[in-house]
Amino acid sequence: MDFAGKMPSIGLLADITQETPGGTLCSTLEYPPIILNKLLAACREDNLSITSALHAAVIVATQEFQEMSSESSMGVNFTTFAIFDYRPYMPAPCNDVSAWPMGVYMLGLPASLPSAEFPTQAKALQKVYKQPLGQDEFPVLEYYDQYSGMMASALSQPPPPRMPLPTTLSLSGLGSIDCRMQAIYEGKKRCRLRVSRLERMF
Repeated sequence: MDFAGKMPSIGLLADITQETPGGTLCSTLEYPPIILNKLLAACREDNLSITSALHAAVIVATQEFQEMSSESSMGVNFTTFAIFDYRPYMPAPCNDVSAWPMGVYMLGLPASLPSAEFPTQAKALQKVYKQPLGQDEFPVLEYYDQYSGMMASALSQPPPPRMPLPTTLSLSGLGSIDCRMQAIYEGKKRCRLRVSRLERMF
């Protein structure tokens, strides 16, 4: 697997322990509307998605920290996951995004990118995020059980000693949070979700 061969990854150094993962800590960053509109305009001008641009910015910032670190020789590529909402590509009726919560239908496809300047990283990530996901071109559902099992097993393990962790973003549907955070989904079973707070996360 080419993805695994690019490890160890360039990543932010963390306190490595042999403990299995515990609770999740999520950092959020919220831009004022005027700044967000400027970002969107710049991305449109360069034919980039804001997801690709933000992810590239994180990679470039991580590279700078890595270069200043005494561990800079450990990693070569930035190894990450591009997160996709796979519901629109599923057979009916599961392709109705208003009827089913994302749940396990979030797909993380691996990508490994060498060090580069921001424009190169953004264009490379644009190809990752724009890759075809339809069943006729990317039959992920045939292997989804195996994929989910492998991911669950990997995420439940402690990190290897002295290996920088893959540093990644969870970006999905920027600007469409309202349609995702519904109160009721009409799936096989009616289920009610209580939304207590909305945040824009990058």
